[in-house]
Amino acid sequence: NKSNTTQKLEDVGNFLGSKESLVAVAAGSYFIGVVFKDNKLKKAGLFTVGASIATSIVSIAFKETFQRSRPRDNKGPYDFFKSGDKSFFSGHATQAFTLATVISELYKEDYPIVPYVAYGLASITAYARMHNNAHWASDVIFGAVAGHLITKLFLSAVTGNKEGRGGLTVYPSFDPINSTVMLMFD
Repeated sequence: NKSNTTQKLEDVGNFLGSKESLVAVAAGSYFIGVVFKDNKLKKAGLFTVGASIATSIVSIAFKETFQRSRPRDNKGPYDFFKSGDKSFFSGHATQAFTLATVISELYKEDYPIVPYVAYGLASITAYARMHNNAHWASDVIFGAVAGHLITKLFLSAVTGNKEGRGGLTVYPSFDPINSTVMLMFD
């Protein structure tokens, strides 16, 4: 059921999960960190960009592979592998949970409420994508999980895996000589 209130919530959620919002937060936190000599804020900006690239690569790969139709197409939730359809999984939810994870991981010790606020705001994006009939619930759930897990792997790779977790780490890399973006496995 749509109303003026749910429409406003949808607008906020769609903005929070957009590339524009992510770029604004990343750039803003980095430059504010430079001005105020706050290394944690600078890291938030840099980590957001790196993690966003990693999650975008995975999200695009899934969208291109599964080619799921969107709810507004009225083809049903099991309509996969159709050229041009790219519902699975939600890129907006992925980006929102990427940002929430970066912010939560950096500030959870200093401000224990930060993860609740960050993931709460990211959940508004997930709600907005379903409210707009742009995604199925499974699209936003998988997007949220992917955004969180890929970001955790990315942060583990760039911070030196301080938690002592073993296993496979995948992170993005860029070769400036060949202008190539690639995934590194460690």
